[in-house]
Amino acid sequence: MALRTGERNPFTQKAVQYEAISGAPEPVSEESRLRRILSAVKISGLSGGNGKFQVLLGSLIIKPGDTLPPLIGNQTERLRVTTVDSSSLTLSFIEKDPAADARQIVLRFNTRPEVKQFLSGEAAEMVIQSVAKNPPKMKDVTVAFPPTVDAILTNGQAAELTESTGKLLMGTAPDAKTPEQ
Repeated sequence: MALRTGERNPFTQKAVQYEAISGAPEPVSEESRLRRILSAVKISGLSGGNGKFQVLLGSLIIKPGDTLPPLIGNQTERLRVTTVDSSSLTLSFIEKDPAADARQIVLRFNTRPEVKQFLSGEAAEMVIQSVAKNPPKMKDVTVAFPPTVDAILTNGQAAELTESTGKLLMGTAPDAKTPEQ
């Protein structure tokens, strides 16, 4: 497929040679370098509301419509902030041909606080005090124990068992041995 007159070929950009880990040179376009750099930069703040957000990208405070300053030396590609919402930032390359589809970089982020490590001490004491003030409400539990010997035997059998047990312990039962003194 051939390009028509006036169309931009993204593969003809000036390639910069970088040494890869293997030692072989690897061509890297400016666009891919910008994508790699921007994906590594931390988005650490979000402010605004009602669809009008601004975000802290590294040390830059940016909002929709802003143009990013050059991120690498001799940068020819320009980036503009297209949209910022509560979970993503969209950057678009400024094309020389306004009719061409804009290339975009979408960076997703999460600025909700999260606990990464819990230290014992004051925080643990606060939790214990909170639980002591407002103990968790639990249902009353009734435990069914197995029936006792008294519940199984009738009154007469229980009395007879008690009497014979007492005689056995006292050594007065007919087949009990005389206890050693």
